[in-house]
Amino acid sequence: MQRMKEYKFNVMNYYSNKGRFIPHAIYKAIKQRTKCRDCGKKKKKESFEIHHIIPVSKGGTNLINNLILLCPECHKKRHLQNEQL
Repeated sequence: MQRMKEYKFNVMNYYSNKGRFIPHAIYKAIKQRTKCRDCGKKKKKESFEIHHIIPVSKGGTNLINNLILLCPECHKKRHLQNEQL
């Protein structure tokens, strides 16, 4: 019986924030978007933030269809709305 090689997680291929690993290709695709999904503000020098539509804590994934790009103000508003629910 042949032993399988142990899988080694390559951190270089992932973006991590708060222990949430997003594949680098997906992170790059999201960051290339030019507008905030909520207010439509165009991205300039200000760094926009990636937001999970369905939070990871509630079963959301790190797939591209669950991630959106938001300006810092809209990102804060979304989190405040979620806390109030």
